[in-house]
Amino acid sequence: MTIDKHIRIAHIRIAEALAFRDRILRANLPAGGSELRSDRKPDTLHLCALARNELVGITTIAREDLTHEQRKDVWRLCGMAVDAGWRGKGLGTALAERCIDHAKLAAGRMVWCSARESAVGFYRSIGFELFGEFYDRTDFIGERYTRMVRDLCN
Repeated sequence: MTIDKHIRIAHIRIAEALAFRDRILRANLPAGGSELRSDRKPDTLHLCALARNELVGITTIAREDLTHEQRKDVWRLCGMAVDAGWRGKGLGTALAERCIDHAKLAAGRMVWCSARESAVGFYRSIGFELFGEFYDRTDFIGERYTRMVRDLCN
């Protein structure tokens, strides 16, 4: 899928990413709760999608092991958020693929994410597979989540 020629993928400052996450992912919750423990690590990458310079999507990738083995070759795709009016237009795919390229350049062998039940189809479409059962999150209201993984070695 190609994205609109007026869309640009760029780096974003953490403060802007957090505000967008709060607005899209935590709309019914108090602001300020979307920061992740890996957000400020030096090799964490925060990207955004800009449509004619308007922020319409973000995502983050950070070195974070899935199994507590402290592996340095495992990355986590997180904080994926696309404005409702821009969903289904390839922005999420473009953002995710740029992040995955970042992990590959850093010798990443696997990327994982916590996927909302409603987003499982999206993550499957970009090569992720289910890893474990669905679970409820205490910090978010509503949907169940599952972990998904993508092997970067194939």
